[in-house]
Amino acid sequence: MTYEEYKSLGGRFNEDQFQEIYPYAVATIEGYITGKVPFWRIKSSLEDYGFDQIDEILMYEIDFLLSSGGINACLGKSDFNFNSVSTSGFSYSIDGGQMEFYKGIPLSPIAVSKLDHALLATGLGCMLI
Repeated sequence: MTYEEYKSLGGRFNEDQFQEIYPYAVATIEGYITGKVPFWRIKSSLEDYGFDQIDEILMYEIDFLLSSGGINACLGKSDFNFNSVSTSGFSYSIDGGQMEFYKGIPLSPIAVSKLDHALLATGLGCMLI
């Protein structure tokens, strides 16, 4: 995916940010897939899976990572790594229990939904009933 493709899909960040986070987004999506499909069906690159929406999935993950701490999100220090904050007279807590992570890296809920659908559509995923 190029920066121009990313922007045409609705990507919100500048080219420097895109270039820095792109390899991490690809590795995160590849890792997520690796955990979902049998090892003998794992491909060498994302393009080899034949997903129609892989660029859109990457755009959502890139934007989510950049909105969740940027490169720090990929190094285990995302904005979701806290449960509560308190100062004098103010207390705030967050429940990130429904957030999905891959090895500590936050996953975009939209990207995960689209990726799970792509895995099902290509016969690589399964649906539990």
